[in-house]
Amino acid sequence: MKKLICIIMSAIIIIMLFMPSFTICAADTNESKKITEFTNGIANLARKYDSEKEFVTSEGNETAQIQAFSARNSEEVTDSTETEYTLQDFQTARLIVRADSKFNKYGALEDVSGFEDFHILQYESPETAMSAYNQLQNEKNVIEVDLDLVCTYADSTPDNPELILKDEFLNDWSRDRTQSKRLQEYLAETDIHMNEIIVGVVDTGIDYNHEIFEGRVERTYFNASSSGNANDEMDSETIYHGTTVSSIVINNSPKNVKVAVYKVSDSNDDLTVTTICAGLLKAIEKQSDIINVSLTSPNESLIQECVLKAYAENIPVFAPVGNHGMLDMALYPANISECIAVSATDFNNTTTFMNDLTLNSDISAPGEHIAVAIPGNRYARFSGTSYSSPYAATLGALLKSVTPEITVDEIDARLKGTSLDVKRYSETKSLQGAYMDNYHSLYDGIGMIQFANALGLEKIIAPELNLENKVYVGEQICTITCPNEKATVLYTTDGIYPTLENANIYTEPFEITQRTRIRTVAYYADGGYYSDEVETTPRIQYTDSDEHFVISNDGIIKRYKGNVSDLFVPEAINGITVTGFVKGAFNTVIGLTLPETVTEIPVSAFAKNSTIEFVRGEGIVTVKSSAFSQSNIMNVEFPAAKHIQGNAFYLASKFCSGYFPNIETIDSGAFSYSKIISFYGPDVQEIGDSAFGQCSRLEKVYFPQCKIINEIWGGNGTFESCSRLTSADMPLITNLTANAFSGTSILKADFPFVETITQRAFYECDYLEYINMPLLLSVPKQAFSSYFPRNTEPRFFCLDSVTQIEQDAFGTYPTSRVEFSHLESAKSLPRTEECIISMPSTFKECTEDTKGRNYKVYGTKGTYAEQWANENGHTFIEVSQDTAVLTQLPEKYTDADSVLTADVIGFNRTYQWYANDTNDNTTGTPIPNATGKEFNPADYPAKYYYCVVTSTDVGYDPIEIRTNVTENTTYQSADYTEYNKAVEQAKALDRSLYTDLTELDEALSADIGGLSNAQQNIVDEQTAKIKAALDNLVLKPADYSRVNEQINTVPEHLEYYTDETVNALNKILNGIDYGLDITKQEVVDSYAEQLQNAISALEYKPADYAEYDKAVAKAKGLDKEKYVDFSQVEKELAVDVGGRNITQQEEIDLQTKAILAAIDALEEKPQEQPIINPEQDKTNGGITPDKTSKNESVISPITGSETYTGVFTALAALSFATVLLVRKKKDN
Repeated sequence: MKKLICIIMSAIIIIMLFMPSFTICAADTNESKKITEFTNGIANLARKYDSEKEFVTSEGNETAQIQAFSARNSEEVTDSTETEYTLQDFQTARLIVRADSKFNKYGALEDVSGFEDFHILQYESPETAMSAYNQLQNEKNVIEVDLDLVCTYADSTPDNPELILKDEFLNDWSRDRTQSKRLQEYLAETDIHMNEIIVGVVDTGIDYNHEIFEGRVERTYFNASSSGNANDEMDSETIYHGTTVSSIVINNSPKNVKVAVYKVSDSNDDLTVTTICAGLLKAIEKQSDIINVSLTSPNESLIQECVLKAYAENIPVFAPVGNHGMLDMALYPANISECIAVSATDFNNTTTFMNDLTLNSDISAPGEHIAVAIPGNRYARFSGTSYSSPYAATLGALLKSVTPEITVDEIDARLKGTSLDVKRYSETKSLQGAYMDNYHSLYDGIGMIQFANALGLEKIIAPELNLENKVYVGEQICTITCPNEKATVLYTTDGIYPTLENANIYTEPFEITQRTRIRTVAYYADGGYYSDEVETTPRIQYTDSDEHFVISNDGIIKRYKGNVSDLFVPEAINGITVTGFVKGAFNTVIGLTLPETVTEIPVSAFAKNSTIEFVRGEGIVTVKSSAFSQSNIMNVEFPAAKHIQGNAFYLASKFCSGYFPNIETIDSGAFSYSKIISFYGPDVQEIGDSAFGQCSRLEKVYFPQCKIINEIWGGNGTFESCSRLTSADMPLITNLTANAFSGTSILKADFPFVETITQRAFYECDYLEYINMPLLLSVPKQAFSSYFPRNTEPRFFCLDSVTQIEQDAFGTYPTSRVEFSHLESAKSLPRTEECIISMPSTFKECTEDTKGRNYKVYGTKGTYAEQWANENGHTFIEVSQDTAVLTQLPEKYTDADSVLTADVIGFNRTYQWYANDTNDNTTGTPIPNATGKEFNPADYPAKYYYCVVTSTDVGYDPIEIRTNVTENTTYQSADYTEYNKAVEQAKALDRSLYTDLTELDEALSADIGGLSNAQQNIVDEQTAKIKAALDNLVLKPADYSRVNEQINTVPEHLEYYTDETVNALNKILNGIDYGLDITKQEVVDSYAEQLQNAISALEYKPADYAEYDKAVAKAKGLDKEKYVDFSQVEKELAVDVGGRNITQQEEIDLQTKAILAAIDALEEKPQEQPIINPEQDKTNGGITPDKTSKNESVISPITGSETYTGVFTALAALSFATVLLVRKKKDN
């Protein structure tokens, strides 16, 4: 009993020692189980309730996380402002509730929980969810209620990506800028131990079958979206954001880094706060080393807690800041301090203005025009902060690979501490001349990541500049030196990153006379590497003491009293954050930089200011009316501005340039009478009339998205009197107000979507030669006229849809041709004699007297057009094959840079270009997509071309008009010599001999006939494919079945056979070549025949008679007379066992034993016994017997070692018992 108690107590002590570990393990397992239930529950909700829904996100703002109908505005919401939601915000019908105990769920269909105190409540409809939301606000035990809002990725997948080659992907420019190329090459050449690292990517999924991911993907089988297989993270073919993001990780890391992708978005690019969190939590649960989340979300606590959990488990989370360029949008996860937020940089190592401006931005990385992988083993270039984040995440992964214990904060610090400083810049002009602005924005992070620097590689020796980033007075001499004489020093002074292709090679010091951004690198040709960039921007600007500012309590600067002419205003003055300023506050400064906290230029702020030349405001959203009117302003930089109000730069006679990349609305008179040179407005949607009126130095405007010109004042043209304006790229514009381009030097009015123009729209456009407005319905009064035309070049009008023409529409400008297809009534026509006019069947009247102009009127015979022409003395020409081709195609096309034009007159024309091998305009092949009036032969090389134009006058049958044929003299047939050889070789093959001909058949199936020398690369590529397919052909293997059959008959025990016959067999077996193909079948068959013969020739070894012979000899050596009966021995000797082989050895052995047994059984005949002394007999006469008697037993003595073993065992047992008894006694 005592013994049993002792055993139990010992067991208890052991269990107690390990109990803490068991407890921790159980707790971890329980938490993991709950999180798994939570994430799976969210995924189930998405699949169950979202699959049939079509979610809505804000159009035109990809990073807005709140729906189109939401009343939220991130710039208006403050700490004291309660967020307002509309029904649209409840489209998921899900709420995210935090509660510290039980609470009323108000009719929720399902409740998913398991992560901290969060509950995901699913409701039947948005209405019920909205009702529950309002009630839960007052529910006891409910801490917080959020909506499960629909979110977006930082960048959407383009519809038509710019495809590139794999080699361009592998050698993307960004790998040089970030030192990724150098680091990877270094790691490949050195023996540095690197642990396997898993980068968890929370995204749309991944095309894990893409070639770039071979061996680099850790499958997750996780899909929290409403589409696709539940256990498959495969990306969709149209929405493949996750594939592009993951490819950046792979392209910038060695093979020990893998990606594990958690799919959270459906095939419509829809995802919600909860699905994002499900992906984050699953990545954490699976112990990802790094997590990348290239998306943006509202600032909800669920996402914050997920990031905090990752941070607590030392898993860095990387996220982009977003792309909208707005200030302080507070998007998650980038704005969570524990997250590493990444901004985007461009090719010039400058931060892009697409970045959302957030003070939480930590670092930047390339994000513009980035090479990525897309599904189908393709590659493309995309832009967006989504592609910046994985660069930084990859560098974080490499740091963790070499230093597993590194913390999130240490990674963040390492990235920042080893980064390359990147700044915002903008070219402008002042009295000091042209220069590049040079400043670092707090919203762009510390700098751009540098891989080699971060991992401690020895820095490549960089140049050294004598000038610094500080204020200098007077001229400066810039000297650049480099300690390494082998380096080529490159530099630029225009703000562009210096490369071999664009930089100056430094040879001697140069003078700096104005604020200039100088950028320099050292290039080492032996490795193809650039050093770290060194830059400086000498600037003449000063801050001033707080006492020189008058500022109100709400942050409005009332007046600057100092004497600094080039002033930098701090964000805080006297401890007050600057939020704005009043008109006249800075009347004495030449240059001014406003803090980001100022969001508007007030009304008339610098009006009539004669000293101001330069103003920069990173946070300016609105430039209010007359802000710079009649001032000396020369340049402004407002990168976040959306709205320029009326007369903002009116009569700013020195204003030459502005930087407004995100402008959407330009009001009337905004730049009128200024000296602006050009305007780049890719996002401009609306322009007011007279917006650029009287800008005498305006040369070019670019508004590709602009559709509307708003008429406010009436009569004041948008570009009126912009005498230097020659190009207006506004392809989507639908209307032009009065005097829109009046007095400009515009050369082409190519506006394919314009439907209405107002009078004098192109009045006095002296250099206008080509007018293409196929949708214009009416030509108003004096639309294209002038009193004093100065240009003698004739005009060409294409006005297919015009039905009405008002008085003096064309003026006295010389006009060569006017084409109509629906004209009904004309009050005026060109005044040029012999002008060609196509008059359609719809033409009914012309009230102007046109007699004496001798028009050439093309029309349909029998229509009023013919009658009118004859009545007014014009020449009528029926549109036909013989008359409609006004200008023949050149007989020979010789200029490879020019285009062909089908100059055919007619009505409602359509065009189709043809290619031909012969000089014939009836037997050609239609050229795909060649359906315009103009055609570029470079797009489709061929020997001959012609065009078929179909003219259709309203109410009449179409007429087909064929141009003449032009010979393409630049065309030379591609060289097919090698191609034909390869094809002939392929055709000569005996196809029955090969295993798989798929690759060869595919190579042969491509139709590449008739290509030109310009397409020789296509022929060469196809030739190479055929040759490669031929090289890759595999002959079928020979048939070894007969050989195998013979091998199966080889005896199991070859040791029974003679060495000679066995050696002969083994020689054949060892000589068999099992790698022969079908062309060597005869050799293989000979193997089978040889084997058969060798097997048949096998001979057994003879039996072993050695022991038998000994037994016989022993028997024969006996004297049979000495034995009582010798007959049995003789009988056994008489048995014949001769001639036996090894397989009969047993017979010999048995007979040998029989003989020996007979011998042993022999009994000698009796003999007389000698008399023996009894005493001698008792002592055996001192003679020891030869062996022990059979009846005697042999007793072995106990050895010493055995004795000691037993003793020690006994002592140990006794000691153990004593200990137990003593312990028991103490217990009692």
